[in-house]
Parts: sequence; C-alpha cells; structure tokens
Amino acid sequence: MNLKSLIDLIRQEQKIHEKVLLAKREEQRLIAVGDAALLLDNTQRLSDWIDQAASLEAQRRELVFALADELKLERENPTLRDLLAALPPENNAELESAGIHLRSLMEQVRQVNRINAGLLQRALETLTGEIAGMVQSQESGVYTRSGVKERREAYRAGLNVRV
Repeated sequence: MNLKSLIDLIRQEQKIHEKVLLAKREEQRLIAVGDAALLLDNTQRLSDWIDQAASLEAQRRELVFALADELKLERENPTLRDLLAALPPENNAELESAGIHLRSLMEQVRQVNRINAGLLQRALETLTGEIAGMVQSQESGVYTRSGVKERREAYRAGLNVRV
C-alpha cells in the first residue's frame, strides 16, 4: 500500500504551502509600503512555489486514486476522507493529521490572499485618486476639428447685439 508515500507527499506539499503563506504575508507588507520592485520579486517566487504545489497536488491526487483502487472504493473522485473511512483505524491517525494540517494551511493562504486583494484594491483606488487630482483639467471648452479652441460669445437672452 502506498500510504507512507502519500503521507510523505502531503508533508512536502505542506512545506511548500508554508513558504507560500510566508510570502503572502510578506506581500502584505510590500503592498503597504508600496515597494513595486520587491513586490515583483516576491510575486515571481510565489509563482514558482505555486507551480511546485500544483505539481505535488497532481501527484497526491494520483496516489489517492491508486489507493482508492487498492481499497476498491467505488467513488468517481475519491478524497482523503474517503480513504480514511476505508482504511483500518491504526493507519488513520497520521494520514488524518497530515490532511488536516494541509487543509489548514491552504485556508490560511486563501484568507491572506483575500486580505491582500483588498489591500491592492484600496492602494489602486488611492493612486487613482491622487493621479486624478494632479491631472485635473484647468479649463473646458469646445475645440474645432483642427484642435483650436472655439470662442463662443456669451448667450444674451435672445437679444441680438450685433447690429
């Protein structure tokens, strides 16, 4: 049975998610400070770790499917919970602990990601407001096709003063 390799794979995935969580928390600080260069570096590191996590997740899913076949589970999409229900109790503790810890890490990453999205939104709104204040037009008017401002005389309530 591949139970030991599944647990080892989950532990590797946990380590990657811990790195992602730390990088996401660093991202919060970089957004608050507004350091674009370091934010870009952090995002590139995050991207690499997320690719690694996706690869490990695919391997984990393959192992879960293989174990489900060994245990003759009749599920279309078996999960760790399905395996836990089918495994003998002496094998459950370590797998359950690893699965719970991985799920907890993933939820923490999602939560920090939502917070970072809000921070980015507010930072962009602030920048947009600042730029709009600096670029605000001083005058308005009607321009001709050639780009020359058209001079209009003031409307005189129906009186023709050009006699």
